[in-house]
Amino acid sequence: NTEGEVSIVNILREPLYVPESTGIEALLERMRIEHVHMAIVLDEYGGVVGLVTMEDILEEIVGDIEDEYDKEQEEEILQISPGTVDVDARVHIDDLNEKFAFALPEDEDYETIGGFVFTQLGKIPVQGESLTWQNLRLTILEADKRKLIKLRIEKDESIPVSAS
Repeated sequence: NTEGEVSIVNILREPLYVPESTGIEALLERMRIEHVHMAIVLDEYGGVVGLVTMEDILEEIVGDIEDEYDKEQEEEILQISPGTVDVDARVHIDDLNEKFAFALPEDEDYETIGGFVFTQLGKIPVQGESLTWQNLRLTILEADKRKLIKLRIEKDESIPVSAS
């Protein structure tokens, strides 16, 4: 073009497509060999499932990597009073059970407190909604139309714990 701008056509590259069954080690090696930092993930019919980046893969291997694009994360678990905590929905149930002796059930269908709530309610909860499990009251503090963000867990000693 006339102003010395580079046309996007000149910098386009063919994307790397991978089936969703690809293991992360194999994908990481392929990305390294092909000098790419992202891949388009396809389902068995060739439909796009999503996009995976080198950072996504590395975070799976070594844990979260903070960069300039990551927002400052709030405290994941905030104890309000004895028996009451506010938690990020991404907190793992085993962490809560270990720190607060909640005895929340662990299951292969979920790992996080948010996953537990989804499973119990069978839907995406709305702010203010609550559920009782054993002697715990879980109240949704923050959610959007796609996910649960934050909730409060209160131990209610007046509720008898049943064996389940």
